[in-house]
Amino acid sequence: QLYGLEKFWTFLKYSRQKPKINPKLEEILKNYKNLEDFRVDGASFPQQFFPTKSNYSN
Repeated sequence: QLYGLEKFWTFLKYSRQKPKINPKLEEILKNYKNLEDFRVDGASFPQQFFPTKSNYSN
């Protein structure tokens, strides 16, 4: 989900347009100051993103 957020943040940062956005989304975007802030290492992903054998059991 960070990919879309990163693209939207970039649009807002470099666009001459200043669209109104949802206040909750605006609060989230305040945490990101540059593109490197969107980089994520594997350790910070929630466990649900890493399938395990138990996730595939019937």
